This record gives sequence, structure tokens and C-alpha cells, in this order.
Amino acid sequence: MELRFYVIISLVATLATGQTCYWPNGVPNDVVKPCPVAAGTEAAACCFEDHYCLTNGLCFEPLTLTMYRGACTDDTFQSSGCPKYCDKSDIPGGDSSLHIGVWTCGNARFSCSNLQNCATGNFTVSLPGKILLNEAASTDLGDGPAATSTTGNSTVTCPAGSHTDSQGSISPGAAAGIGVGVGVPLAIIAGALAVMLLREKKKTANTKQTSQMTENDVSKTDGSNSQPNWGYAHAVSPELPNQHHVRHELPQ
Repeated sequence: MELRFYVIISLVATLATGQTCYWPNGVPNDVVKPCPVAAGTEAAACCFEDHYCLTNGLCFEPLTLTMYRGACTDDTFQSSGCPKYCDKSDIPGGDSSLHIGVWTCGNARFSCSNLQNCATGNFTVSLPGKILLNEAASTDLGDGPAATSTTGNSTVTCPAGSHTDSQGSISPGAAAGIGVGVGVPLAIIAGALAVMLLREKKKTANTKQTSQMTENDVSKTDGSNSQPNWGYAHAVSPELPNQHHVRHELPQ
């Protein structure tokens, strides 16, 4: 039986662009970027550039498929919307002065920094993670409805599992094949893969367009001019960036 999955995309979240981000200890940091303000919250979480923002305040790195706790636009870290995970030094693996990786322990439990802390410092995440349409997610989706619409919902067909939602986010829960007891990260990965697939389709389309333009340009030459046309003949097909933020190597 052929299954079709859909991602509901909405841009009703309030953008927090221009606000200052702070680590849990109140120190400002201009490397991370504010996320959209999730529905029903006061402040915005902050993630590194090119990473996805989640409605539970955590951040998701789409290339390495890892999560971490970033910063917040509230310097007290007390407002709703701030990611209150791994934000204190008395939590095993926690640190208030930088971003901290969030690891899956199983059975919907998580730990800070590494799996070794699962035994002594595991915790639960109160809200399911859904990908907010920050600049990174919107860019990966390309020039579709999500990049141009400002209100309302748009539906995009994707081959990856996703649960429909209308709360200003992309809900990454799989529509089928994911049973009870599966943790949040697997659902987030499903949604991220859907977004990345759309990005790859856009990249393929751009590559084909570049190839066609190159062929047309070559056909117009008589072969007597050896000077290449730098506009097309030496065009580089779009690839993933060579340098991207990896959670454990990100600047502080």
C-alpha cells in the first residue's frame, strides 16, 4: 500500500530577529541567532546559524542529526520559551556558560553532554519537538509556499513521515510506522529529512538548469574562441557547504 505523507507549513510564529541572545548565566552571545517565538511563549530560544529551531526550545543540527540547548532572548532565562535544560552546573553534564548537547537515553529520557549521564542525570522534555520555520528551515525548503507566505497554512507533499499540525511549525511526527514509545529525536529526524529532501530536489533542479544553460551557450560558439564563458561553463553546481556547525565544535 502506497503511503503519502504531508508536512504542514505555517509562518504564523512571531520572529525575534534583532534581539540579543544570552546564555543561561546571562552573558550575551552574538554568534547564535534568535528563533521564531513559539506559540504561547514569551521569549525566543537561540540556535547557531543554519540549524533548526524546535518548539520545545532545543536546537537541531540537520547534518549530524543532533540536538543541543542553545541560548535565549531573556537574560534571566526564566521566561517561557527559554530552553531550561542542561542550564545549571549542578546538573550532570550541564553548564550555564555555553551550548550543551542533549542526548537520547531511551524511553523518552534525555541527558546532558553525553550518554554516561543517562544513569544519574536523565530528564524528560516537556513538549514534543516540532521544527519552527526559522531562516535555516525556510532556506532549505526553497522558494516554495513556506518562503513566500506570511499567514495561513501551505501543504507540501514529502516522502518522509510527518503529522499534520497548525501551530506555526513543521510537525515531524511520522504518520505511520512510528509506534508508541519512540522518543522525540526520531520524529524530529523524520521532519528534518523531509526538509532536506526538498533542499536536495531544489539543488538537483538548479544543477539541471545550469547544465542546460551551459549546453545552450556552447552551441552558440563557433569553436574558434578558446576563452571560456565564466558565467556558465565554469559554474559550480550547488553543494552542501564545506564548513558547517557541528554541535561539539561550535564557537562559544
